[in-house]
Amino acid sequence: MSWSDGERTPGFKLVLAIAVGLALTIPLFSVWLLVYDRKTQSDEATASITEGWGGAQAISGPVLVVPYRAAATETLVENGQQVTRTNQVRRELTLAPETVDATTDIGPQVRTRSIYEAVVYDARVVGKARFALPPDLASTGIGVCVRRGAPRPDISTLDAFKRALLNAKSIAHTTTGQSGVYFSGLIERLGIGTQVRAKARTQPGGIVGETVARGDAEIGIQQISEIYAASGADLVGPFPAEIQKFTVFSAGLFAGTRQEEAAQSLIQFLKTPASARVMKAKGLEPVKK
Repeated sequence: MSWSDGERTPGFKLVLAIAVGLALTIPLFSVWLLVYDRKTQSDEATASITEGWGGAQAISGPVLVVPYRAAATETLVENGQQVTRTNQVRRELTLAPETVDATTDIGPQVRTRSIYEAVVYDARVVGKARFALPPDLASTGIGVCVRRGAPRPDISTLDAFKRALLNAKSIAHTTTGQSGVYFSGLIERLGIGTQVRAKARTQPGGIVGETVARGDAEIGIQQISEIYAASGADLVGPFPAEIQKFTVFSAGLFAGTRQEEAAQSLIQFLKTPASARVMKAKGLEPVKK
């Protein structure tokens, strides 16, 4: 067999194709190195140009933060006795805007480094926002309750209220929550803190009226709406006006809520006369518009 016959064999052709392919990778690799080098230089030049700028910016807010002071209670053991103190603490109410009207003016600028260019932006944001407190729906005061059918003490005046507390054999109230915190401070201001604490039947939370209904306390102190929730307890009446403490219930939407339309519909329904009748039956006083 001649050499010319060997050149035409499949094995020879395969070897030749591999050799040609390997030879072609040299210029291709050189081109890739050139592109990679230019890309690296371009990235470095862009980074050098933009390092004095702020980079990507995200605009959020604004929010309105309203500081306020609230009563907080703590229960300590001193000299073997349980002591409850009420202190004023600083808290914050954060409000998201109802509407935001913002305008952004963006001005592009072309900066160069050697043969490379990069575009940077100078932005100016101007806007205004409208804030509003969530709408008030109802309020409730603090009242006194007794076991169903038991005699009701006179609490119509401040003096009568104090006598009722001093004459009661036991008084139930919570150590937390609006009514419990307020009552703990109230008895101190009325000058009867020592006498009332000596016969107090305190609980961390829950429905005080149920404690009274079981006979574990003669009278109970809690928000009127929660007294209404206790079966077996009767509402004696609200605190006298000069020492009354109202809690207002409001309704608002969380920022970014996914069901805004449904939530707004619920809030609007809670403002209807039908909802107001249910609220009054449960010890709540609908807010008059």
